[in-house]
Amino acid sequence: MGLVIGLGGVGNAGGGGGSTGGGGSTGGLIQDMAGVTCSGSAEITDKNITEFPGADCRYLTSFSSLFYDCMNLSKVGELKNTDRITDTGNMFFSCYNLTEAPFFDTKNVTNMWGMFGYSGVTTVHAFDTRNVTDMGSMFSGCSNLQTVPAFNTSNVTNMNSMFNSCSSLQKVPAFDTSKVNEMGWMFYCCQNIQSIPEFDTSKVTNMYNMFTSCEQLRIIEGVIDMVCVEYDDNTNGMFNYCTSLVTANISNLGVSLDLSYCKALSIDSVLYLFNNAKSGVSGKTIQLNSLVFDQLTEEQIAIATQKGFSVSSVVRS
Repeated sequence: MGLVIGLGGVGNAGGGGGSTGGGGSTGGLIQDMAGVTCSGSAEITDKNITEFPGADCRYLTSFSSLFYDCMNLSKVGELKNTDRITDTGNMFFSCYNLTEAPFFDTKNVTNMWGMFGYSGVTTVHAFDTRNVTDMGSMFSGCSNLQTVPAFNTSNVTNMNSMFNSCSSLQKVPAFDTSKVNEMGWMFYCCQNIQSIPEFDTSKVTNMYNMFTSCEQLRIIEGVIDMVCVEYDDNTNGMFNYCTSLVTANISNLGVSLDLSYCKALSIDSVLYLFNNAKSGVSGKTIQLNSLVFDQLTEEQIAIATQKGFSVSSVVRS
């Protein structure tokens, strides 16, 4: 059983509807939840609030969807005693007018899926993320996001859509991705990002649309290891519209890959791909932009074809 926080105060989420009781409130917003005996999650039922003055959250274990769809919310006060919180999924989702979220204790949080999705945040605090496993869609749709701290991501397994459509973001830190297996849509439509730091992708199985429409992306540092990518669908659209990409070193390719939008791709990157691709594949295609393909010799193309790949040229303006 959770708490329902609305204009009337605090009430039990089940049975009691919107009845008031428990901790004190000002203007219908919880100031102090000391004395409230129920535990679990909390929900803001008045989606039109503009400010939340803060709360003592000692009895809560989840902030999941706490401020979900509070589109007019612009300020959140101190959230105290949050050491029991394990879930902040969708906490500030669709808080369009919230440019800064409060810092609070997240050392026991495991789920941050969609935490700031489609909010107005421009930057975020360096939350304690040591136990977080899911950062999927954490900043999806945050078009005003400019910087993110170097979170501890040592236990994260899911980064699907983490920065999807963060069109103002120009760079990200070199996160620990040694346990991550999902990176689909991770940087989709990050139109102003120019470089990606080296990530460990040795356990990643899905990279579909990972860099789609990263039009300013020039360099992906390190090596993109595709050793665990087993199906063509898991690279669909991965480099679509990456027209400025020059450097991308890909190893252990064993599936089809479309690089036809990458008209600036260096020959060194292409040869790295050919030389480090898996051998003995069948029915797999590497598509290159015609401007890149035309710079290759027959001997260079043969490096890939002898491993079972078909290398084709695609004309794109």
